Amino acid sequence: HELVGAILALQHVDFAGVVGYQAFVAYTALNSVTLRGTQLHTIAGHAFYHVTTLRKVVLPPTLRVIGQCAFCGCSSLTDIVLPDGLQQIQDSAFLKSGLTSITLPSSIVHIATRAFGMSRLERIEFKKPSSLFQLDDYAFHANATLNGTVELPASLQQIGYDVFKNCHCETIRVPTTLAR
Repeated sequence: HELVGAILALQHVDFAGVVGYQAFVAYTALNSVTLRGTQLHTIAGHAFYHVTTLRKVVLPPTLRVIGQCAFCGCSSLTDIVLPDGLQQIQDSAFLKSGLTSITLPSSIVHIATRAFGMSRLERIEFKKPSSLFQLDDYAFHANATLNGTVELPASLQQIGYDVFKNCHCETIRVPTTLAR
C-alpha cells in the first residue's frame, strides 16, 4: 500500500478475502481508498463506519458483499462505483452517507434494511438486466433530495415497508411481479 501523509489515501490495498470488522472505524484522516486484488469478496460490518472525511472509494470487481454499516456515517462520501458482480448490500451499509447518486449493478440480488437511508441521494439507477430479488424495509427512506422517477426492476419479487418513506420522488414505477 501507499500511505500519504497521515493516511490520507490508501491505494492498491490487497486484502485477503475480507476488509475486517471495524478495520478503519472513525479514522478521520482518511480521504480515499482504492481496494484491489483478486481475493477481496467482502467488506465486513462497520469497516469504514463514521469515517467522516472519506470522499472516494474504488472497489474491486471481485467484491460480492458490502457488510452492515460498512460506510454508515461517511457523510463526505460522494464518489463510489459499485462493481458488476456485487450481490448484496447489507443493513445500513450507506446509512447517512454523502452519496448523491447511485447506480446499482445488474448483479445485485438483495438490498437490506436502511441500506441507503437518510443519505443525500438525488438519483437511483438499476442497471439492466437486473437480478434484484429483494428490497427490504426503509432501504432508501429519508432521502429528501431524491426526485424524478425511480424505476424498480422487473426482477424484483419482494419489497419491504416504507422503502421510499420521506422521499420526494415524482414517480416510482413498481413491477407487477411483486409477491408483497
